This record gives sequence, C-alpha cells and structure tokens, in this order.
Amino acid sequence: YSNEAPDAVIGIKNSYDNTTNNIVTKVYTKFKNSLVGDFKLCVFLTEDSIIGPQKDYSLTPDYNNNYVFEHVLRASFIADNPWGEDIAVNPTASETQIFRKTYTMNLAGKLFDLSHPCNVLAFVYNDVTKEVIQASMQKIK
Repeated sequence: YSNEAPDAVIGIKNSYDNTTNNIVTKVYTKFKNSLVGDFKLCVFLTEDSIIGPQKDYSLTPDYNNNYVFEHVLRASFIADNPWGEDIAVNPTASETQIFRKTYTMNLAGKLFDLSHPCNVLAFVYNDVTKEVIQASMQKIK
C-alpha cells in the first residue's frame, strides 16, 4: 500500500438495455503523471455471488458445496485482444487529455446470471513491465 497519488484515474459509466441485452460501458482514463512506456487498457465483465463447491481443507469433509464466489471473470469487452488495447505511449500529465473508450457487449447466450451483481473492471498497465498503474470497478445495474 502506498500513500502516493495515483499515476492515472479511471472512470466507468455503464448502461444496460433489457430489450437488446446490450451492456454499453464508457471508460475514461486520465494520466496524472508523465510516464514512460506503452500503456494498455483492459476491460472485463465480472460476476459475484455464484454459489458452488469449493475445496476447503479446514472442513471435514473438505468440500464446501455452498461457497460464494466473488469477482468471477466472465468476459472481455475487448474480445479480439483480452490483453488490452493500446491507450497511450509515454503519456504526459496533461490537464485536458482524457482517453475515452466505448464498448458494447451483447449478453444473449452468455453463461452468467445478471440477477447476480455484475461489474465492469477496467485497468491500465505498462505493457513492458506489466505493472498495473490503476484499476477501477463499477456495477452494471
């Protein structure tokens, strides 16, 4: 944990259309410091409150059939490249430069349940060092 100010901030705004089963997420990234390197943005859909079996060696028998799984990765909004898309090279701490990205995902036929809490998780990382410099998560509904 660090008390230092973050190198970037990420804002996420989600909307869901019941009629089309589309999630539209808008991700806003602003670099607060000048950085060296190639930076990528990843955007994922996660699901919470999935109940299923989980091995637990502190139990006898050692399976918990009602384990509650949280933050289960379900899909990437950047389907053709789950390692993320290029967002900035050697970004500067500009007062006005905000990187805006919009993604749409159709949920028809997907293997998750929107009655469970679902979130959009976005993070920016350095593609060379693999260091995540900022992450943010926002509920869908």
